Amino acid sequence: LLSALQELRDRLSQQVVSSMGPLKLVVLDSVSAVIYPLLGGRQSEGLALMMQLSRELKTLAREFSLAVVVTNQVTRDSSTGPLKPALGRSWSFVPSTRVLLESREGAGREAPHRAASLAKSPRQPTGIQVELDIGNGDVLEP
Repeated sequence: LLSALQELRDRLSQQVVSSMGPLKLVVLDSVSAVIYPLLGGRQSEGLALMMQLSRELKTLAREFSLAVVVTNQVTRDSSTGPLKPALGRSWSFVPSTRVLLESREGAGREAPHRAASLAKSPRQPTGIQVELDIGNGDVLEP
């Protein structure tokens, strides 16, 4: 992953503005799926890798004026406990903005229905929530 980010950095450094314009968004889906297999019980090495990854992504964002979207799974301590980031408390300090997407199942709905809530933001109040219908490539507010 880190070598892929270095390759991306090299390509961005040589990027020529085309008719499509420069790259402005990097998506890493899912960061926990990439990092978990590397942990293998080595907690301190895993934490160091997570922090190195976060530094690399933030540097790319700053140097090339990119938006970086990283998805992370959520987990609970029990079946009724609150949702929390799968990569734990350390990763929760990394993003400047965090959006929680939740599936909302309901009878009579043709497309997957989601709720997006703002969990962390430097510019907006948290707790803002919007309902979304996702289907056939469209995202619509119901």
